[in-house]
Amino acid sequence: MLNMQNSIIFLIVFTLFSYIIISPPSLHEKILYFSYCPDYQHNIFSCPKNHNIQYSKDIFKVFPKEQLVIFKDLRELKSCIVFDKNNWKCLNEMMKDGVYIDVLSSSLNEKNEITSLPIHSQITVSDYYLKKIYSLISSSE
Repeated sequence: MLNMQNSIIFLIVFTLFSYIIISPPSLHEKILYFSYCPDYQHNIFSCPKNHNIQYSKDIFKVFPKEQLVIFKDLRELKSCIVFDKNNWKCLNEMMKDGVYIDVLSSSLNEKNEITSLPIHSQITVSDYYLKKIYSLISSSE
């Protein structure tokens, strides 16, 4: 029975991964993947041991012609200079060569002191899906 469950999980994961790799984002869409501490105060390096690191996927719509960047929740960033979907700068946030930077971001370190490390840490798409698969398998056992 367990072998059958593992085969089904593998088939689902393989299908999802294939779909993600084959279907590229739209022309104006940029998808980013992050890891973070669920308390939204500590960075992933100082996350308390009793918290499991969480993972999220954020989608931006970037319009160079209109000089506009919009989050998936329809929050529009202010005062943007947009070169392309991988390079833009807005009032408090920016992206350089596909790396997202929140200019005003800070977090707590192990001693609960404020540090300049961001709360969210950008990860690769493969890292994101591998972590998601691992959490699915772990929760099914």
